[in-house]
Amino acid sequence: MTLAVVRTRPATLEALVLADRPLWCTDSAGASGVMRDLTSNGNHGTVTLGAGARNAAPLTHGGPPTMTFDALDSAVVVGQPALLADIFNGGGTILAVIYAGGAGEGGFGRVADKDNGTAGWELFTHTEVGDTVKLGFLERETVTVGRWDTTGTIDERVPYLVVVTYDADSVTNDPTFYVGNLVTGAFSVLTVGSGLTEASTPVGVEASDAAVDFRYGNNGASGATTWDGRIGTLALWDSVLTRQRIDAYFQAALGLAA
Repeated sequence: MTLAVVRTRPATLEALVLADRPLWCTDSAGASGVMRDLTSNGNHGTVTLGAGARNAAPLTHGGPPTMTFDALDSAVVVGQPALLADIFNGGGTILAVIYAGGAGEGGFGRVADKDNGTAGWELFTHTEVGDTVKLGFLERETVTVGRWDTTGTIDERVPYLVVVTYDADSVTNDPTFYVGNLVTGAFSVLTVGSGLTEASTPVGVEASDAAVDFRYGNNGASGATTWDGRIGTLALWDSVLTRQRIDAYFQAALGLAA
């Protein structure tokens, strides 16, 4: 008797992310003025395209089309769903698949943002040197903002999976960055003293962002930090994901079995 060999394709990044029940998730695909929330929560975003483009090339293996941001006007605004308020209170995670064409408008390209200048958080690129940029994460406290930057850089015009986990319950906590190069397969786990620096030490307690819009590819305080390049899958959780899950996401993004 001859047994048939059944080959199954590795799960896509998007499928694995949705299986882990994020609060919000988009794959940035589509062509309309609406950016779909792929979860059952239905918190869809409104697209300002500017000179950007929908249905740009995928950034992950077997992944969907992406959105190109024009470093000037492009943005996706989701608004203020109660579900997305204060996600780092008690521990939260943001995941983003990015492709930086430069540092972004004003030298601070916003990947994702829920910040009005007095409350909220930001994930961004900055400090362009040659064809590289650094990553930064900012979280606002009632007295002094906390900010953490990568000591190393990521390459422009290269796709990356970036995951940041952080617990804002104590100002002594620091985020962890997970950064995966989707071309070379290099993967780094960055912590303060080992790939991260604390550029500003948080003081006070977390300032609630419940009344602040969530958006990506731009910021809310000025609208002057538009992302330059493409953004693919983006997801938020109000829990700290494990290294095991993040490793699985990276393998899926590369098209490898977890």
